[in-house]
Amino acid sequence: NFDAQMQNAADTANIVVCVGWEFYNVETIAPDYPEVNWIWVDNATSAPVSNVLNITYAQNEGSFLVGYIAGKLSKTGKVGVIGGEDSDTINNFVVGYKQGALYANPDGEVLDPIYTNDYEDPAKGKESALALNSKGADVIFQVADKTGLGVFEAAQEKGFYAIGVDKDQKSENPDVVVCSMLKHVGESIYQAVAKYIDEGVFNGG
Repeated sequence: NFDAQMQNAADTANIVVCVGWEFYNVETIAPDYPEVNWIWVDNATSAPVSNVLNITYAQNEGSFLVGYIAGKLSKTGKVGVIGGEDSDTINNFVVGYKQGALYANPDGEVLDPIYTNDYEDPAKGKESALALNSKGADVIFQVADKTGLGVFEAAQEKGFYAIGVDKDQKSENPDVVVCSMLKHVGESIYQAVAKYIDEGVFNGG
């Protein structure tokens, strides 16, 4: 389980990086390991913990930009978004995308998001993308990890555009992927660890 993973890591390392909401018990486990520095990515503890650095992202800002691109590219005036789950982090992408698309085309429409409740199933992504495309969406943003690869398949088959996430996904399908929204999670972790190694500074709490 996630608690045991954190404890095992803390027994052998002096920096532990937790990625995902599942590690919410970091706020009760970290105080037991005061000599270990903890980094929790994409989430924040309910109150500051002195040896936990929370890293969250302004997903809405990058998503606004890809939404603007989607709004300008769309021929139908309708664009869509597919999320891996109905959560605060995913909806932060959705709200920015929607605002960007409507800023680009105030008369356009952002269809209601489809949540796949799965990050590992391209078939669900494809099915969801086909559903949005059947309602007129000709640009679809995927925020669903591997499930989103199915969005690219659907785009190839039906001749619409897709937008990737987290890394430059153009190589997945250069014909349909127009751009990707990058958060640079790795870079932010690198910077936090480098600051600790080079300067002895860890901004926990």
